[in-house]
Amino acid sequence: MLTIKYRCSRCQGHQCRISLFDVSIRNPHGAICIFCKSPMLVSYLTPQAA
Repeated sequence: MLTIKYRCSRCQGHQCRISLFDVSIRNPHGAICIFCKSPMLVSYLTPQAA
């Protein structure tokens, strides 16, 4: 299973809000940065073994 982590392309923040109203071709997950309101980039990370 993969974990999705979001990163802002403008301010490098990691906090976002996700909304179905913000889904577009440029932002398929609908994640918007809470600080600068720009679309978030997605990077997939694998979880660490416990």
